[in-house]
Amino acid sequence: MKNYESLSKANEQVIRQLYAAFHEGDVDGVIKHLAADVILTIPGKGKNAGEYWGHQGFRNFFSNIMNHYGGKFTKELAP
Repeated sequence: MKNYESLSKANEQVIRQLYAAFHEGDVDGVIKHLAADVILTIPGKGKNAGEYWGHQGFRNFFSNIMNHYGGKFTKELAP
């Protein structure tokens, strides 16, 4: 197997774990896959629009989503 193929499989595994944690509402499970200096940019003019900096910023964003949906994330993420 070529090196890029093994890296691709490893990346796929990480993305699947990240999506699963997000869908399950496991903010710590998502954060373990994010760099400490992550910047999440949400476009538009809605309640969540703007930038979220670092792990705490992601926690704030995730909290907004969970509060909006009554503590349970019900939207599906496209793979």
